[in-house]
Amino acid sequence: RVVLVDGGSDPAVSAISPAWAADDELVYVADPHGWWNPFRCTDPLGECRIRLLHPAEAEFAAPPWTFESSLSPLDEEHVVARWTQHGRWSVGSIRLVNGETEEWMAGLEPTSEVAVGEGVVAFVGANSTSPAVLAELALAEGRVRVLRASAPELLEEDYVSVAEAVDWPTAGGTDFAHGFFYAPANPRVSAPEDARPPVLVLVHGGPTSATSAGFSPFIQFWTTRGFGVLDVNYRGSTGYGREYREALRGAWGVADIEDVASGVAELARRGLVDGDRAFIRGGSAGGYTVLRALTTTDAFAAGTSRYGIADLALLAGDTHKFESRYTERLVGPYPEAADTYRERSPLFHLEGLTAPVLLLQGEEDRVVPPNQAVEMAEAIRARGGEVELVMYPGEGHGFRTAAAAKDALGRELDFYQRALAAGDQK
Repeated sequence: RVVLVDGGSDPAVSAISPAWAADDELVYVADPHGWWNPFRCTDPLGECRIRLLHPAEAEFAAPPWTFESSLSPLDEEHVVARWTQHGRWSVGSIRLVNGETEEWMAGLEPTSEVAVGEGVVAFVGANSTSPAVLAELALAEGRVRVLRASAPELLEEDYVSVAEAVDWPTAGGTDFAHGFFYAPANPRVSAPEDARPPVLVLVHGGPTSATSAGFSPFIQFWTTRGFGVLDVNYRGSTGYGREYREALRGAWGVADIEDVASGVAELARRGLVDGDRAFIRGGSAGGYTVLRALTTTDAFAAGTSRYGIADLALLAGDTHKFESRYTERLVGPYPEAADTYRERSPLFHLEGLTAPVLLLQGEEDRVVPPNQAVEMAEAIRARGGEVELVMYPGEGHGFRTAAAAKDALGRELDFYQRALAAGDQK
């Protein structure tokens, strides 16, 4: 039979991640109160008596399209759960009788769903200072064993930049955007006391996904080379409640642009970075935000789009099946909202572009076809703008080979260094 647990007639409420607990009880995650919190359904084949297990301004699930389960039965009295609060993930247990939570291994953020065995749980996790590991926790002893590390220790402690959670008012002033700031970290290099570092803004893809604060060798690549890094969870990102999650509906290309630009302004106001030496980079949907920011604001001195979107109408017609209706939610129905698609497509608004652009694209990309990058590069050149286009044979949506990844990263660093040198000469 069908068990109805989704909150009744409210279409905004989502019920996800169901799992069977002890004694044929059903646990699941839903957001009738605005946050994905855990619920318990006793007698699911009868009356299904529903009780909120643990009310909190925290999300106890990743978005359903990640195909991850966030709740798993542990024993007769507990379920295992993952939850995120203020952009940071935790793992632990929930007591079924009263909803009490117990966090395990604080400081090790789970980056995968949790596997439950006899007296043990295992998951992939990362802390702030070292690469991700496959960890196993023996519950009775509380003993943690690292089964395998994803990489050796890459950096000495003095070279590691640790994430600092930052929030700043959105353009409308009605909400706060969120992200993580990483200050430059390299004991072998010093700058003048009154100098502020350049900043690189990272824009995650999705666009309705999120970034987290776990150790990232990629971010450390930039911070050890003198860049501050702002990793943005713009409005529409998951992990901050339903209202924030839904804030990008119909507003893609507007809200995200406001949040990345105002994030730079806020860091500059705090004296953490040099707002005149701000760069932006992103891939896929993040690449779209890059191009849109460069063509509608003067917040950035240069930007890199990795397989990003230049023409939203082409994306609506050319992308793969799984995301074929994505833009209807983010922009509007097509072709009914064709004017909005064109208005928010960077390809048609190059009059506002003054910064140099680096376009990195895989030739076999089926999500964002290569013609997006080619047409953008041709249009920029036709207007006399500065653009570099690099196509990678055999690469798709994301660069999988070491050669392509290394080449792309090296080109990007050189691109920003040239932009910095050009700015110093003005």
